[in-house]
Order: sequence, then structure tokens, then C-alpha cells
Amino acid sequence: MNKSRYVIGLFILIGIIFQYTLFYSFEKGYSMSEKNYPLITLTLDIKHEISNSHIWLEEVLFGDTNESIDNVIVSIDNAMHYAFVMLNGGQIDNLTFSATTDKVIRKKIELLISQLIKYKDISMHRYQQSSNAHAGTQLDKEFDKFYFNVLDDANELVSNVNEIIKDDLLEYKKLEKILILSFTVLITIIVFLIYFNNKMIQKREKELIDQKKLLHMGELISNIAHHWRQPLNSVGLIIQKLKFYFDQDQLTAQTLDNSIDRAMQLINTMSKTIDDFSHFFSINKKKENFLLKDVITEAYSTQKDAYLRNNIDFKYSVENDDLSLYGYKNELTQIIEKFLNNAKDIFIENKKELALVTVKVSKNRRMIIIKTCDNGGGISNDVIEKIFYPYFSTKVSSSTTGISLYMSKRIIEDQMAGKLSVSNEESGACFTIELPANDAKNISN
Repeated sequence: MNKSRYVIGLFILIGIIFQYTLFYSFEKGYSMSEKNYPLITLTLDIKHEISNSHIWLEEVLFGDTNESIDNVIVSIDNAMHYAFVMLNGGQIDNLTFSATTDKVIRKKIELLISQLIKYKDISMHRYQQSSNAHAGTQLDKEFDKFYFNVLDDANELVSNVNEIIKDDLLEYKKLEKILILSFTVLITIIVFLIYFNNKMIQKREKELIDQKKLLHMGELISNIAHHWRQPLNSVGLIIQKLKFYFDQDQLTAQTLDNSIDRAMQLINTMSKTIDDFSHFFSINKKKENFLLKDVITEAYSTQKDAYLRNNIDFKYSVENDDLSLYGYKNELTQIIEKFLNNAKDIFIENKKELALVTVKVSKNRRMIIIKTCDNGGGISNDVIEKIFYPYFSTKVSSSTTGISLYMSKRIIEDQMAGKLSVSNEESGACFTIELPANDAKNISN
């Protein structure tokens, strides 16, 4: 009887200790979430505001009347407000945030705030000196330097917080092991609780991933908006001019046809921008086996008429006619077509005589190499460093889609496990695609 009481008392004691330890475990997990994940959210908000300020300032300098310097400053001020809330605590949208106590994180936030202040100053300075702030100028370089410094500091802050989260998770895992070893009698309950706790952690991790996806989606939408604003403005001007010509009784058939053609060109460009994004992020794309020589000939066929019309010579060589690849044929063809189109535009702009574009396909033990070169004079050092940036374009035409080379690099490196680079060689520029040779197959086999 007494033994039964002892056993019951022991089980009660174990149950109390288990409940206390379980309560501590849940509090620890909740504390981790409350302490660290808001820092990730606010840092992502800072990056979003800074990206908006960058886009809006470029549009203000470009002459877009839909944006103003006030919007740029508001975005930067919002970013600084988020940083101060991380540092000192406060409220955002009726949500209360606690100040972080980690010394390393606080120093990173203070550094980020100082960078934001400098970024605000250089933004105002660039706006005030807008006539001397076009692409390639010293002001433009200084502005881009501070812009990327702010993003780098924000990314470093996210990495530091993730490291703290990782360390906390390791400590949390140790606590779970102690629970398992200490409460063998209640193993079923412990297993359930571990499963439940792991689900909570996975949910938090998924929330973090979803937040990153939302930020990325916001950047994509900003890109599309960035490339639609000017064409939309141009279409609006065409319509207004037609009304003006009509009111002045000056509208002729030729003027109407020219206006319609120009408007359709702009609309087709906008449509292509959407198609490019939709195709790039499609989840239904399928790999296929294809000959590399077919990729080159198909890419050239889209440019052939323009090349002949502008006396541009085209030559290509493939090391082996049977050399093939298992991957995304359409994407690779469009990328080669992009290189050929860019070279054509350079030749036309510079009125180049004896223009030549060459494409050479070779294979070594590890890689298939596709090299597209022209003799158009090469790319300036200031431009070549930024040519794959998402917002960058060397063209001033409103029908330009500056995202194309950025997307090309993403396709080659993210989806095809390859590498895309650009260099100046001899008398022109060369775009080099390197793809894993282990994906190459011989169709004839």
C-alpha cells in the first residue's frame, strides 16, 4: 500500500516536473519567436522601403511626374523608423515591438541607421544635382555605393539574426533530448510534444520563407511597374496628341497610322515584359533533349532579316554537330537571341561597318561553353560591372526591358546550374555561357 503511494507520489512528482519542464519548453519556444522573428520582419520591411526609394528616385530623375522626392524621403524615413523600433522598441501599425538586447545585433542596427542617414543625404544631394546625376556620373556611383551598402548591412543583419535563431534552436533541441532521457516513463507524451514542438518550429521557418517570398514578389512587381510606367506615359502622350491633331483639324491618315504603329509597339513591349516574367517563373516547364546547333540556328533565325538589312555578318561553329544538352531549350534559345539582338542594336547605334557576330560552342571534360562575341567596341568598365543588375539598362528607349540580362543570368545559374559572364575581348564584348557537361548527351546514340 505504501509502495503504491510512493509510486503514485513518484508519478505525481514526475508529472509536476514534466509539466514544469514542458511549460519552460513552450515558453522558451515562444520567447525565441517573439524575440527574433520580428527582427527579420522589420529588416525585410527596411529592404522593401529602400528598394522603393531607389526606384522612385530613378523615376523622379527620369522625369516621371507620378513620383516626387517627397515619396523617396518618406520611404527612407520609414526604413529609419523601423530600425529605431528594432533598437529601442516601439509601435508599428498598432503592433508593439520590444527592443533587442543582443549586443551584436544592436551594433549592427546602429550601423544600419548610420548608413540610412548617409543614404538619405546622398539621395537628396543627387536630386538637387539631378543635371549631373545621370548614369555613369560620380554622383550615380556614390548613390549606388550607398544603396548597396544599406542592402548589404540589412542582409548581414538578417544573417546575424538567423545565426542567433539557429543557436537558439540548437539549445532547444538539447532541451528536447533532456526531456526524452529524463521522462522515459512518459515517452508517449514526450514524443507527441516533440512532434508538436517541431511542427511549431517548422511553421515559424515556413513563415520566414513565406516572408522572403513575399518580399521577392514585391520586388518583381516593382520591376514590372518600373518597366511599364514609361511606356504607359508614352501611350498617353500619343492619345493626347491624336486629340490635339483632331481638334486642330490636322489629323491625317499618315499621322493616325504612325501613332497606331508606335502605340502598338509600346503595347507589344509591355506584353513581352509580362510574358518574360510569366515564362521565367512558370512551374510547368519541362526539360528536353536538344541539339545545341539547333539552338544557335533558331536564335539567329529571329534576327536574320535585321542582320541582312544592316549588313551584319554572322558566323557560328559547333564542335560536334551531335552535341546536345538536356535542359530548357526555349530559355537557352531566347538568351542567345538576346545577345544577338543587343549586338545588332550596338552596331546600328554606332553605325559600325564590317560588323561581325560569332557564336562558338565547345566542350571540355566538365563544361559545355557557348561564347557569343561581337566587334562592336566592347562595354565600358563602368557599365560592365552593372550589366546583370535587375534595374540596370544601357538603353534609353522607353521600349527597353532592362531586366532581360538579369533574368538570363538567373535562368543559367539558378535553373540550369551553369554560369553566365561577360568580358571585353579584342574588338568587342563576349557573353560566355558555361553549362555542366554531365547533362550533355549524344542524340544519335
